[in-house]
Amino acid sequence: MNPGGCAECLRFVTSKEAHVEELPWGPHEWLARPGLVDSKALALVRVTMPPGRAHRFHRHPCFEELLYVVSGQVRQWVGRESRILGPGELAHVPRDEVH
Repeated sequence: MNPGGCAECLRFVTSKEAHVEELPWGPHEWLARPGLVDSKALALVRVTMPPGRAHRFHRHPCFEELLYVVSGQVRQWVGRESRILGPGELAHVPRDEVH
């Protein structure tokens, strides 16, 4: 059992353990989220989004999120502010913030 008390939660997550969701705007490979790792407010997901694709605005009431760009460019909204981000840049999305 992990120190936080979650018997099923992982300390190390490989591609084999990641939870993959196939969504219309690209596959989501969850590497950290509540229930997968022993955290209540942390999420890490690798998304491969084809050019020209986007998803609807949404919020995560239970965790905050960091969005890190590996390649390409993305216009990212956080609340009422947007920026174009490129490789090596990120956006921090506070808990329950529209993005």
